[in-house]
Amino acid sequence: MKLFSSFLIAVLSFLFTTPLAMANTHDRIVKKLNHSRHSVKLIDSTPSAVNINKADAQTIAVAIKGIGPRRAQAIVQYRAEHGSFQSLDDLVKVRGISKRFIAKNKDALIQRVSF
Repeated sequence: MKLFSSFLIAVLSFLFTTPLAMANTHDRIVKKLNHSRHSVKLIDSTPSAVNINKADAQTIAVAIKGIGPRRAQAIVQYRAEHGSFQSLDDLVKVRGISKRFIAKNKDALIQRVSF
């Protein structure tokens, strides 16, 4: 009986501690990956300003927060059909960009957009 109880205790401790050890290892790996991601994010690869009259859709989408690929393509298409933008207010003429969007993001747009 003593031998069986010792065996049972050994098996149970193995079963309960192995998942914990694996979970701790997993947590350590995830923390390292998250730390690596944060380190990479410190390097800003987006341009400091984008010329809205010369940039392609992908550059516009990456550089301007709130402008995705669809809106960026609309900007490029409008520019091709109607000519250069003279001010940020001209962006309202592009389908999908509202006065509210311009007003809400004006400070960021001023810093990120050149003409």
